Amino acid sequence: MERRELSAFGREVVFVTALVLGVGSPFGDDRLGWVLVERLRASGFPARVPEVRFETADRPGALLLAALEGVEEAILVDAVEGGLAPGEIVRLEGTAVEGRAESLFSSHGLGVGPALQLGRALGQLPPRLILYGIQLSTVPFAETVDAPLSVAVADAIDLLLPMIERDLSGFA
Repeated sequence: MERRELSAFGREVVFVTALVLGVGSPFGDDRLGWVLVERLRASGFPARVPEVRFETADRPGALLLAALEGVEEAILVDAVEGGLAPGEIVRLEGTAVEGRAESLFSSHGLGVGPALQLGRALGQLPPRLILYGIQLSTVPFAETVDAPLSVAVADAIDLLLPMIERDLSGFA
């Protein structure tokens, strides 16, 4: 269940047990986090775990911290550039997220890694934090919204769905 309160700055904060946040943009493989959340919603999984929010964020930068406010457990999914094989999945948890995130370059101006490092310094991260990074395809970055996901990234999403469901199994 969720509860709502006003923050010290007068902004409404929705407190939930967990959040699955697909980070990205509307372009090519970078929208993989959004596609994953859409597929989880379509599967009916969110209905089985009402205490978990399923959301997307368009290149949130430092606003990522606001999305994590009031959350006890967060699972973030983002496209990364880390010199891995296209579609390869990296799972990081806890302080390893900020430690390794610097070597996994996000496709966003202020990426997920630096935003999480800022959150750690400010004491604003959830007690449990998991980041799933999926290596972008090596094809040139798509500049159109309707560009198809690369095969490697689409396959990675198929692999990632049960991994996230397993991470949330305590809620189902």
